[in-house]
Amino acid sequence: MRLLIAVAVSAVIVGLYVFLLYAFATWIWPVLPDWAMLIAFVLIAVFLVGSPIMALRHYGQVRSAARKARGDDEDKA
Repeated sequence: MRLLIAVAVSAVIVGLYVFLLYAFATWIWPVLPDWAMLIAFVLIAVFLVGSPIMALRHYGQVRSAARKARGDDEDKA
């Protein structure tokens, strides 16, 4: 039951994210001045590149914490 709730909440969040991106590209982007478009473009690029990097960093921290909790040797890879 908890898995179903987690999947439903995740689907709602993804749907909301897609809708917000669509709304931004359709209605907000065309009315932005050039300087705001430049700032928005740079921010979108930073988030697009940075989010997988941050996810991998978090995954590495979780993985090493799990290894320490199990008592595994770090040299084995």
